[in-house]
Amino acid sequence: MLTHYFAVFVVAPELAALVWLAPERRRAVLGAGAAVAAIGVALVPLAVHQADRGHDGWIAQIPLGTRLSDTAKQFVLGYSGSPSRALSAVTAVVLAAVAALAVWQGRSQRGWRLAAGIGALALATPLVAKAVGVDYLYPRNMVGAWVPLAVALAAAAWSRMGALALGGLCAALLALTIAVDLDAKLQRSDWRGAAAAIGPASEPRAIVTPAVGDDPIAYYTGGVKLPHGAVTVSEIDALGFSGARRPAGRQVPQGFRPVSRRRVAGFILVRYRSALPRRLGRPELALARLGTGHAAVVVQRP
Repeated sequence: MLTHYFAVFVVAPELAALVWLAPERRRAVLGAGAAVAAIGVALVPLAVHQADRGHDGWIAQIPLGTRLSDTAKQFVLGYSGSPSRALSAVTAVVLAAVAALAVWQGRSQRGWRLAAGIGALALATPLVAKAVGVDYLYPRNMVGAWVPLAVALAAAAWSRMGALALGGLCAALLALTIAVDLDAKLQRSDWRGAAAAIGPASEPRAIVTPAVGDDPIAYYTGGVKLPHGAVTVSEIDALGFSGARRPAGRQVPQGFRPVSRRRVAGFILVRYRSALPRRLGRPELALARLGTGHAAVVVQRP
C-alpha cells in the first residue's frame, strides 16, 4: 500500500477472502486488516491532494481500448514490450498453453480458485470504478493483479507436461528480458548525457527539447523551464531523439545559423547562434524542435 495506492485492488479481496474462509481466526484477521486499513486511511490526504492537482487527469484522455490492450501486452511481455515479433508470438503461444494446463489442473482446487479469483477481482475493480466515473484504469495501476494470476498460472506444474511448459515459458520470458536489455531503443533516455553534451552556457541560451525532457534537462543543466512568454538569447540548442521524423513546418528563428550538429547519448544535438542577442517568444522557439511531438523550452544562463 505504501509503495502503490492501487495495491488496494489486491489487498481488499485478500482480506475479504481471509474473513470468509477462516472464520475461526476472524478476530485476528480483522485486527491485521485494521492495521493495513489504518495505513490506507493515512494515505488518503496525500492521494486527495494529488488528485486535486490533476495528476491523474491524463488517464481518462487515453481511449479505453488502448489501455486494455496495453494492460494485456504489459502483463505478457513486460513494460517495454518486445523488440521481436517472433519472440512475442512464441511467448504468447506458450503462455496460452500454460494457462490452459493451469485451468485444467487447478479448477478443482480451492487454492487455485482463490488465486484466480483475487487476480480477476483486482482487474475487474478498476473497470467497475470507471463505470461509476472513477477512472484509474491503467496498466501500472493494475500491476498488483499479476502476482495472484502468476500463482494461479503455476498450477500447471502439477503435471509433468505442465512443468515442462512452465519451463518453456520461463525460458521465453528470460529471452525476452535479454532482448529488451540489448535493444538501445527500449532503454531509458540518457538525459544526463545529453545535458553534459550541451554543457555550461557562456551566454544566455534556449534549449528546445522533446516535451518529456523538460524536467531532466532543466535539472541537469541548471536551467529554467519557459512555459510561456519570451526570452532574450543568442544561442539555441535543439535536442531531439535519434531517428525522429523531421516535423512539417520546422523553422529556426531568423538570424540564427547552425554552428554544429552531432549525435550524443541517443540524441541529435544541433546548435544555432546569432551575432546579436534576440528576444524570442516560446512558440517561435518551439518551432525549432527536431521531432514531430510537442516541444519544451529550457532557458540556461551563464
